[in-house]
Amino acid sequence: MLSAASIGIAFSEPGDDTEQLLRNADIAMYQAKDSGRNNFKFFHQAMHASLMEYHELERDIRKALELGQFHLAYQPKVNVHINQLQGLEALLRWNSPSRGPVNPNDFIPVAEESGHIIPLGYWVLDEVCRTINSWRENGLTPVPVSVNVSARQFQQPDFHRRIADVLHKHDIDPALIEIELTEGLMMEDTEAAQRELAQLKRIGLRISIDDFGTGYSCLSYLRRFPIDVLKIDRSFVKEIGTSRDGESIIDAIISLAKSLRLETVAEGVETPAQLNYLLDHGCHVVQGFLFGKPMEKHLIEPLLAALDQGGTDSTAVVRALKGFG
Repeated sequence: MLSAASIGIAFSEPGDDTEQLLRNADIAMYQAKDSGRNNFKFFHQAMHASLMEYHELERDIRKALELGQFHLAYQPKVNVHINQLQGLEALLRWNSPSRGPVNPNDFIPVAEESGHIIPLGYWVLDEVCRTINSWRENGLTPVPVSVNVSARQFQQPDFHRRIADVLHKHDIDPALIEIELTEGLMMEDTEAAQRELAQLKRIGLRISIDDFGTGYSCLSYLRRFPIDVLKIDRSFVKEIGTSRDGESIIDAIISLAKSLRLETVAEGVETPAQLNYLLDHGCHVVQGFLFGKPMEKHLIEPLLAALDQGGTDSTAVVRALKGFG
């Protein structure tokens, strides 16, 4: 079996010594790796600027971790069939003193590549558990909170033990925590993933597959892995009413989930037309701007209070969501 190679090519410029030439070739090689294995790239000065920007962002992420500059926002998941707040998704946010609000799409890939995502991931879980306890202390009944887990964190050999330790420290019922993973993460090493997921299920956690349909979509793993939820990616939801192909994928995911007795959650629901389509086709749990943007934790408390007051059949929750969205 031939191994894939990534090659960086640099040409000598006036004033360059051998060391600089090698550094430039290294920069080009890493760019080639980022573009996919078995590839090559020629060095140009824009690569150097990109590398410097990466290192500056990586340094700022490290400082933000040390100084506690990250915080969480929570986006509601609503069961529209019974007008009930069914859960929340914890989303990482960073308001940098020097950069201002930083888009997660910009800083999370750098945190992942640099390894900072590992302590960040455990901080997220710890903060979620701390918040659940604060809601309980205020006399509120918490709903399950889903936490996104990165590939590097999931692949740590002590991952499930670290999760169990955090839950034990805060005395949190594992049923209140849902772990969200991507398809690609589990397909990298299916046997190891299967063992780790089995450990997480023994702890009592729920397992959700995020962005389902955008990755490998290998149907065999749905039978092998102890999964509870399939999340329909927002890219398919966005195509409702404009693309029959996108709607067909949604229909297939919902049908597949039903046959395997899995729950479906649709992400990125923004219009009544999208909601009506999902309801008509059997997906009753949704999240998106139609019901609420990600909110600070203190804004979630009125939603939990409305849920407590209204029981399982109240429109108060939906009215509260629309008020805060």
